Amino acid sequence: MPKKIISQIEIFFLEIENLVKYQDNKTLNQSNIEQKFNEVRELIDCLEDDNEYGIFSHKYHTTYANYLRINGKIDRADYLRKLY
Repeated sequence: MPKKIISQIEIFFLEIENLVKYQDNKTLNQSNIEQKFNEVRELIDCLEDDNEYGIFSHKYHTTYANYLRINGKIDRADYLRKLY
């Protein structure tokens, strides 16, 4: 089961990266991106007892903080970085 979840997590991160990179319509993509972040967070939480949890949790927090920074939410991004 963890290998399937890990594969799904990696796909979500690729989708998020592409959505952020090519966000022409920021309003439309922001809700899409936020939803992807929520979904990948749920999958990462399924790995809580697995060795991969820390790696993906760190990647989630840094990726999300970068996304927030790109969208001008610097205070939230800095807060998130301090948490992790």
